Amino acid sequence: MAKFKYLTYDDRLNIEKMYKSGMSTPKIANALGKNYSTVYRELHRYPDDYTADKAQADADSKKKGKYDITITPKGKRFTYNNRVELEQMIKDGKSIPEMAAHFEKCTRSITREMERCIGDYSADEAQKDIQKAKERQKMAARTAVATRIEKNEKEYKKIIRACLKLDPKADIIDIKIATGFPIERVEKYYDEIYQEVVKKK
Repeated sequence: MAKFKYLTYDDRLNIEKMYKSGMSTPKIANALGKNYSTVYRELHRYPDDYTADKAQADADSKKKGKYDITITPKGKRFTYNNRVELEQMIKDGKSIPEMAAHFEKCTRSITREMERCIGDYSADEAQKDIQKAKERQKMAARTAVATRIEKNEKEYKKIIRACLKLDPKADIIDIKIATGFPIERVEKYYDEIYQEVVKKK
């Protein structure tokens, strides 16, 4: 099943165009690759006069009301200068909604940013927390790569070992042909597994 995604403004433009051309709801859903109920609910925002602009405004308004946020421009992140400015605004007694409006962020983004620090917010401490988070992400990525390599290595060895058990006389080329593995992979593990499987018999 495809991962759920909210309708975009472009989706709504397409819905408007197809709806006004007389296309049925099931056909619109099929053309967009969306669930029938998603398109049905979308059209019922304005059943008598559906337009993409009105539907988008309605969706944004409901989202803002539900989560008490201002829609954040995509990709806009806090910089160190933003953090220095935020630190000063906190010292000046500005409220979270005021700071959210100033930075064009949702209130939750401001709260999360402030939670980077234990005690009073400090731009320097928050920036250090960001650097630590980046290091943790890099470490996690390196660990994931190492785990994947180790898993692949075990799989290569397992299959080469099985080949040698079936045919102890099989050489590197025989195993390459039998498995389809790259020759450098077979060469890397062949001697080790040959000693383990054949020589120890």
